[in-house]
Amino acid sequence: MLPLVGDDVNDANRVAIMGNFHPVNVSPHESWVTVGEWQPRNKINGDLLLGRIRWSRPNPLVAVR
Repeated sequence: MLPLVGDDVNDANRVAIMGNFHPVNVSPHESWVTVGEWQPRNKINGDLLLGRIRWSRPNPLVAVR
């Protein structure tokens, strides 16, 4: 899970906007999801976040070489 930091109800201008999610199959047992965040109204570029998924069974979508 990628966190939403801040109070998006009472102070929405200080909560980062997330976009450009990108999933990557690293191996049959692990995948990554990356996303960029920024706060355009505060001129903050933000960070690149990475979520890691560890599969309990091999991911069938990954081509084994």
